[in-house]
Amino acid sequence: MKVELRGVSLLLTWLLCTASAFADKPLVARLNSADQYDVLDGLRDLQFVGRQYRLSVKQRLIELVDHPNADVRVDALRQLAEIGAAAADASDAITPRLRDEDPECRLAAADALAKVADRIDLAAAVYVEALKTGADLQDDNRKGWLVEHAGQELQWLGPAAAIELPALLELLNDPHEIVRAEAASVLGALGPQYRQQVERQLTAALADPAGKVRLAAAVAINQIGAPVDQAVQTLIQLAQEEIPASDEAANSFWAENFLASTAVKALGELEGDAAPAVPALGALLKSPVLAVRLEAATALGKIGTAAQPAAPALAAALQETEGHSAPFLHHSWCVGENAAVALGQIGAADALLTALNDKQPMIRARAAKTLGEIPAAAPQTVGPLSQLLQDPEPFVRINATKGLAKLGPAAAAATPDLIRLLVNPLGVTSFPAGMGIGLTESTSAEAWRALQKINPTAEQANPALIESLQSANRLSYETICALREYRPDSAAVKEPLERLLQQKDTRVAAACALAFVAPDHDEIAPILRAAVFAEEPELFAAWGLDQLVAAGQTLDADYQARLRKLAADRSDLLLWLTLYRLSPNDRQTTQSLVAALAYGHPTFDHQALAESRRFVLQQIGAQPLLREALVGELGYVDPPNQAEEDFTGEQSAYRRLRAARLLIAANVAVEQAVACLAALVADDQMSGSIETVEILTQETPPAAAIPLLTLLLDDNERYTSGGDFYGNGGEWRVTGDRAAVALSKLKATAALLGKLDSEDPLVRERVVRMLGELDEAAAVNALLSKTADLDVRVRRATMTALGEQGKSNPALRPQLRPVLEQAADDSRQSVRDAAGQALRNWQ
Repeated sequence: MKVELRGVSLLLTWLLCTASAFADKPLVARLNSADQYDVLDGLRDLQFVGRQYRLSVKQRLIELVDHPNADVRVDALRQLAEIGAAAADASDAITPRLRDEDPECRLAAADALAKVADRIDLAAAVYVEALKTGADLQDDNRKGWLVEHAGQELQWLGPAAAIELPALLELLNDPHEIVRAEAASVLGALGPQYRQQVERQLTAALADPAGKVRLAAAVAINQIGAPVDQAVQTLIQLAQEEIPASDEAANSFWAENFLASTAVKALGELEGDAAPAVPALGALLKSPVLAVRLEAATALGKIGTAAQPAAPALAAALQETEGHSAPFLHHSWCVGENAAVALGQIGAADALLTALNDKQPMIRARAAKTLGEIPAAAPQTVGPLSQLLQDPEPFVRINATKGLAKLGPAAAAATPDLIRLLVNPLGVTSFPAGMGIGLTESTSAEAWRALQKINPTAEQANPALIESLQSANRLSYETICALREYRPDSAAVKEPLERLLQQKDTRVAAACALAFVAPDHDEIAPILRAAVFAEEPELFAAWGLDQLVAAGQTLDADYQARLRKLAADRSDLLLWLTLYRLSPNDRQTTQSLVAALAYGHPTFDHQALAESRRFVLQQIGAQPLLREALVGELGYVDPPNQAEEDFTGEQSAYRRLRAARLLIAANVAVEQAVACLAALVADDQMSGSIETVEILTQETPPAAAIPLLTLLLDDNERYTSGGDFYGNGGEWRVTGDRAAVALSKLKATAALLGKLDSEDPLVRERVVRMLGELDEAAAVNALLSKTADLDVRVRRATMTALGEQGKSNPALRPQLRPVLEQAADDSRQSVRDAAGQALRNWQ
């Protein structure tokens, strides 16, 4: 593992930005302080709060716009920009700052004015002026920042920046290469609708003497939807430029510092249109520069099946297993990992199957996990993956399990081997970030997740389950879940469980298992009743006791009183669940159960949360007090003293989210639950959009959620699901994509069609993808209208979607075939490839 020391400077920045979280003074007091450092602390803490809190201090923010300290002015302007149109009354205070003596303050004022008053014209003029004059500053560091920041702001304006088109075209001839490069990038961000006005100038910029400008022009040509043949050749040349083999170049993953690696990354963004670059990219997997190798592997994967000639080079790159990280970045980069992902994306199952036999465990593990991404190869891969479940390395077994889980029911033949992993749990901690907080996974937990996705029958699962129990020396939570799910013959499992009941280390777990299999067993009740009060109780104690009560056993009043005190002292969710079973009409017990559900930690209490949620979902409809308590949680707000200490409102948001999720899953008080989610999204509190869209895709989305999901279609925020504390090892998702999936589940064709002509091509693309899955005439007609969309991504997605329509409904093929064949004349290779693949899928 190699670690870059430059991350130390990031540590100092992090400390400066977060130290105020431990400040003694309340937030409002700091904002109103006469000490400018207190004010800065308060302003920087505002980034962690919801929109409503910002609104409550808006007037103070307006006052701070005129503060004598430039940093205070900048931060106040940024917070007003976050408030948006609700801060329109700040316009008069903001406007003079467009002429502030501090250039950073001028940019912040422009951004704020654009967002609170929609004055794009004033903002664009300020940004262009910063591009023109920023390069003349004496301070080199600030000069570069100012020009790049102004360019980024103009790019974020998108087509609206065309108001300054003549000035931007003129800047392509600026004497400073950094200005020319930023101007080219901004012209690209104008999009396909301005292709006619800018294509000639951008094509000319491909011959600029500065590589940075040629790179920006090549990327921009793709963005405006023009043919990219010349741009691809330019990028290949830039990618192959010699780089001094310094220690820094050989070991650094900071791709933005290297022209070659950035050019390689740009080739990947072209996807299938970069097919001519495949030979060069394959060769670059042996580059002496780490950043180039990393990006080359990723680019080949994005190119897709056209990159299959590079499969041998990618297979060789699997051998580079060393990770590279930096302090406090919480991520690790590895060429071998990127190569494994790329092999999955190009469908190179043979290369991955060969890698399953590699002598290095890391390579076997990565190949196993990636094979799950190639469902078409399932008949060839399920057997080898099943064999890998016996690998001597637990980390390899876990990744083989993940690969099988991705294949779903197609991996049913692996059921016996997965069952055998359930019985003897083994935890493994890995460090996908290279250091810091690790990711602890369990062989039994991953096996159970895979079984849930494969969904075998009891007949398929029980023989291996019974056999495994005969030789088991431990029991896992997942084994008991399997006993409950598959219900094997009690006589067949009772003997091995009784054997484990006699062993000290497994007594409580065995008693818990018998509570599900034979709840009237004479020995288990005393064991479980006593184990609950152990100094460090096992989950099995409370879970088993709860199951005995669910089976009809009672607890005397004295024991219940002791249990109630214990539940309160420990905030034990399962104990409150047991007490609720005994007294479902007791208001205090009901409130305590709901509060325990709200406070349960999603990582450390996930098993207790799963069991409690399972029961509560069954009871909400029949128990008025439980329903009332959960509906009450939708409006939960922190008490004043807690709100002062935890001004982010995080606890409040978590409680409301959990209640909403339960109510939606139970189809109870759905409109109120959706309204709660909408409020969290509007307040942008605790990543409300992300949490909401996850709820509405994991549960069956209610029709009442259609307006909210339609709103979320516009959200392009990326996030990770699962993985470690920082998302490493998790799955990257996009909020808008998940919203589109939920709308597709609801068959909300009208909602999707309403976004088909969005100005954002990413929104149009995700809508088109989902329309391909809807069996409706309106969906087909809408797709036909997008075959000539200006954006190449939308046209490519349209071809794929039309292919899906023809595959699911052969009667449509005579109508769709000419359209797909006509796409052979499209100016972009990736669109032609998508149309060709759609036709081949019909064969």
